[in-house]
Amino acid sequence: MSHIVNESMQALKRFGKSVCIVTSVDQQGRYATPSSAITNLTNNPPTLLLPMEKTASLYPLLSEGVRFGVNLLAPNHQPVIEACISKKGEDRFSVGQWQQHVLGVPVLVDAQAVFVCDFEQLSEYGSHGLIIGRVVAVDYAKNVQALIYIDDSLRSI
Repeated sequence: MSHIVNESMQALKRFGKSVCIVTSVDQQGRYATPSSAITNLTNNPPTLLLPMEKTASLYPLLSEGVRFGVNLLAPNHQPVIEACISKKGEDRFSVGQWQQHVLGVPVLVDAQAVFVCDFEQLSEYGSHGLIIGRVVAVDYAKNVQALIYIDDSLRSI
């Protein structure tokens, strides 16, 4: 069984995935977690599927059913993703232009796209929770410039 797990992990590195930062807020402050696993689930209603490790600092808050933001990153956001990886708590917002969306969640001003989502459903499987969010607000850049994660590295397209 370990052979198939190891081979699967190597094969999964061939998926090119958009890089996002998931955000939310509560009485204790703002939260941000990087992710390259988010995908759209349905177009009608517009929903996103957010797989998240249960050990992520944002997971307990999201699993309670709060509103959250999904910030799709552009190539110039590599310092933002690095801050989210290397820093904790409020310090994750020390890089980039962040503001509070009218619906309450932190959003990256110059993100490729921003989705504000209301929590719809949670299912847990193994080490992850699978969160479904219904998109209630969206904004996006006119020009498409993607930051993707593939083969254990960030790349621009």
